[in-house]
Amino acid sequence: MTSLGSLPNELLWAIASSLETEDVISLSRTSKRLYQYVFSDQVSRAVAQAKIPLCREFIEATQSGTSSAQALRKWAKKTEALAAAKPYSVAIIGVGQTYLYSKGALWYMHNGTLRLLETRQSPTEELVVDISSLLDKTAFKAQSKVGGSFSFLHYHEGVLACLFRYSHPRRGGWLIALDVKKPAVLLSTEVASTEKLFVRHDGDYLYYGVHVCNDYDSRKRWVLHGYDLKNGKSLGRNNFLHDLIGAEIGSTICFEIVDGFFYAISNQTTYEVEEVDWTSFYHGRRFPLSNPSEKVLEKTEDKCMWRRQHLEGPLDDRWTSLALAIDETTGQLTIVESRKEWLGGRTTGQRTVYKTKVVFPTKRAVTENNSSSSHEPSAAPPLPHASPNTFHPFSTTYPHPPPDY
Repeated sequence: MTSLGSLPNELLWAIASSLETEDVISLSRTSKRLYQYVFSDQVSRAVAQAKIPLCREFIEATQSGTSSAQALRKWAKKTEALAAAKPYSVAIIGVGQTYLYSKGALWYMHNGTLRLLETRQSPTEELVVDISSLLDKTAFKAQSKVGGSFSFLHYHEGVLACLFRYSHPRRGGWLIALDVKKPAVLLSTEVASTEKLFVRHDGDYLYYGVHVCNDYDSRKRWVLHGYDLKNGKSLGRNNFLHDLIGAEIGSTICFEIVDGFFYAISNQTTYEVEEVDWTSFYHGRRFPLSNPSEKVLEKTEDKCMWRRQHLEGPLDDRWTSLALAIDETTGQLTIVESRKEWLGGRTTGQRTVYKTKVVFPTKRAVTENNSSSSHEPSAAPPLPHASPNTFHPFSTTYPHPPPDY
């Protein structure tokens, strides 16, 4: 009987090219020869180009001219560590009062200074920002002796968003955005409410949202505030996400800024605990960062954003996670949801990750929404590379931990 290891390289590539990346990695573990074949630089580059051309590891290897085999091994370790919730290395790299980790950038506060450590670049020194001297030049200086807590909210494109929350829960706080490279304060504004406050931004625009009661019923809804960071002006207060249901960020609703658009995705249809409609869908909204207007707000259609049929089995919402990610193969914006379900009436539950492409109606379909003519939905535009402010989703759970390469 002929083994895989004895096949010529041409046949091995024909087999490998028909497999998913995770299966190619598993194939390499079956014999020494297959390991050497898969992790040769030529084959690793071909696998990455065909299967995961937009993964961060391969992009960095291409730009720096380093080994594609090393990039593929890094990708495998990262993917398996996330899927199995077992890190492949642990180290103490800083000690502080509060911290934020985002896409390889570790921010932490130590003795009143902000410190940045770019963990993916093997740094030998940290960027240190004296926040006290920066805030002395803003209106926040008058509040410096008031009791409260300081925390990090979001970091992207050299801009760090922070929140000073008053000790009294009803007093609100201060939202502060810093350009850490100059350094300089881009935004310093007092916020009346910090309930479920979140921030998303790029280098030019910042949006923050709070979950507050509206004026016409007792329901709490999302209200957005926008700022043009480059020109230092407010873009106003917007409540056009009032019909988007979901109160738990990362579980029932998520927000991201991708390629010049603000995206909001929800997996909820009703405020009621027991849903009447047994078929659920994802609900999405997006608008351009430079024009936060309801006139240009786009909404997804249910028929293009199917989620699940509840007859499939019960689920435990406490385990649900919801996020947006860039697909490493196609570059399409994708909903990544993890759910713990009891499918088909099974007695034991299992966690499953589902990926759904974000699809918005075409402009032609919007103008013809009152007609019966058919139209093709449009997906969120593919990106040239994975956006640094969205995480890379995990996929298959492996039956054994990754070996030491």
